[in-house]
Amino acid sequence: MNFSRLLALYAFNGTRYRLRYPLDFGTHQEQGCYEIGPSTTFADLDRGFTRALRRGGNFVVATHYYHLMAQPSLRQMLVDIVTLARNQPAGDVEFVTAEQVFS
Repeated sequence: MNFSRLLALYAFNGTRYRLRYPLDFGTHQEQGCYEIGPSTTFADLDRGFTRALRRGGNFVVATHYYHLMAQPSLRQMLVDIVTLARNQPAGDVEFVTAEQVFS
């Protein structure tokens, strides 16, 4: 059932869509995320963040430290998306760990 829901979301929104909530597959849960990597643009992150904020869902950012260490522009992109989140009205954004997302 959850896999069908995931396929429907991708069909409607394209594969760039990221899950707003964790899906429970019985043996594990999955949460979509936005990766900060060499092919990422800030526009992708901003669009995803705005969608999650508007719909009250999760916005998850993932990255590998070696990308951030190797490319200062990616480090700046991480700083920029955190700054964007922090500048939202009080109570609109809550920073949490992955453990809290899946609890």
